[in-house]
Amino acid sequence: MRAPLRYIPLLLLAGLFWACGGDRALQVSLDRADALMEAHPDSALALLKPYDGMQIRSEAQRARFSLLYSMALDKNYIDIDSLTVLQPALDYYPTHGTDADKIRTLYYAGRIYENAGHMEKAMEVWAEGLQYRGSKTDSLTLARLLVAQGNEYYRLYQFDKFVENQRQAEYIYRSLGRKDLADKAFLNQFELSLNRDSVYAKANIRKVAQLALDSTSFNGELARSKVLQYEMHFGTSESLVARLKEYERYSKDSLDLTQALLNLGRISEAERILLATQPDSNFHIKYLLRKQRLEKAKGNFEEALKSSELILKTFDQEQSAVIEGGTQFAEERFQWRTTVEKHKQSELYIVIIGAASVIVVLLITIMLYYKWISSRNKKAFLEEQTRRLEIEKQNRELEIEHMNHQLLGMEEEKAALEKIVNEDSIIRKAVSKRLAILNSLIPIIEGGGNNQKKLAEALRALTADRKEFLRNTRLSMSATHPALIEYFKEKELSDDEIVFAYLLSSGFSGKEAGYIVGKKAHYNYSADIRKKLGLQQGDRYLSHHIRQLIDELDS
Repeated sequence: MRAPLRYIPLLLLAGLFWACGGDRALQVSLDRADALMEAHPDSALALLKPYDGMQIRSEAQRARFSLLYSMALDKNYIDIDSLTVLQPALDYYPTHGTDADKIRTLYYAGRIYENAGHMEKAMEVWAEGLQYRGSKTDSLTLARLLVAQGNEYYRLYQFDKFVENQRQAEYIYRSLGRKDLADKAFLNQFELSLNRDSVYAKANIRKVAQLALDSTSFNGELARSKVLQYEMHFGTSESLVARLKEYERYSKDSLDLTQALLNLGRISEAERILLATQPDSNFHIKYLLRKQRLEKAKGNFEEALKSSELILKTFDQEQSAVIEGGTQFAEERFQWRTTVEKHKQSELYIVIIGAASVIVVLLITIMLYYKWISSRNKKAFLEEQTRRLEIEKQNRELEIEHMNHQLLGMEEEKAALEKIVNEDSIIRKAVSKRLAILNSLIPIIEGGGNNQKKLAEALRALTADRKEFLRNTRLSMSATHPALIEYFKEKELSDDEIVFAYLLSSGFSGKEAGYIVGKKAHYNYSADIRKKLGLQQGDRYLSHHIRQLIDELDS
């Protein structure tokens, strides 16, 4: 089992390379098809046909393929009336791609709607496509869109809009170097000017006549037709005859020839040409107008009336189809939807701005509240620090007072001991040691609060031999305060309790005295002594009571 497993990473890697290679091959084909689309649309279609758009994994490539394939079909005159092919592009490009991708997609969607006979939808998507005109758009597609939209304006008899679209398209085509397309747009404008703008028509007839000299191109044929129309509107019979002689042998616009011959009274020739003409659905009314004119010239007024009635009927049918289809309102509907969408976006923008304002106000409020809390905490901290410093100051003052009290007691004891130093040798020895202790402690205490640590170290050194220290202390007390010793013994105080009480009277704290006599629970020790001395809970401090006893008993 292990051997096949070793090949799994290699197979996965090969699959990855295959997938990437497939995408690259498709990308190359798409790029080549795009480059060939204008000049060789058949080659572009051949490049795209082998691919199945539904099998393309990349959403972006699938959208581009669907757009290019729709373009290739249209340019090869393969009309499709369903959006199935173009749908991936319609789904992808509204939120992705460039403006060129967007306008291309919408133009060819309009062409598909046009093939299906849904002109109102075609006009809507073309109106949407015009949103993407600009420096980054596909200018050639924009011009084609304007022409396609203009043709529908012509069908709707909105001639001003038709002329404006043709004018814009001509400008774009000329800027792109597409002279053939620009000339066709120019000729379409010229035709409308014959009945609507004689100044424009007379100013541009030379240019149209120049184009008419081309006997091979479609624009040449179109230009000759416009020249004949111009002569029928503004020329003389002689100039019209001259133009007919010039164009008759290669002119293919039989309806314009018929009209020209009728203007010259050459009825039989006009009838011959009209009878040979097959009515075109795109020019059906024009054909009926020529037939009505011919019948009238022949004096056949009944047939002329029938033709007139047929013209009105055809016109009414076209108008009814336009109204039912709603094509004339397609742009208005799109504009209305765009306005509604902008209004919704505006409302959303207002909501977002309002919400953002509330959030900003809330943040400012939180910041101010935090600043206030911080300021209050800082003030409380400073007050607490001040209170602590005050307490420390008071403690230091009490400590100094306590050490001064110790100093006073030791100096008094020293003076008393110096008086009896020459007496009994045992006592003298104890007194000498006691004096040595006092001489070592007094300088430390006189140094103030900063020497508290030194005092503690000195006491630890002096009490290293606690028994010796306590014995010397009792002997010193016997020499200096014999009455007090007797009083303590009467109250049944032990030797350690007598020393503890004496140390308290000398200025030592309860903790220090307890340390010296070896009693950690000095609170209980003090309570026992107070009880033996008959002191109640509300009476004075034990140290004060003992000093009062010393004063009373020594006096």
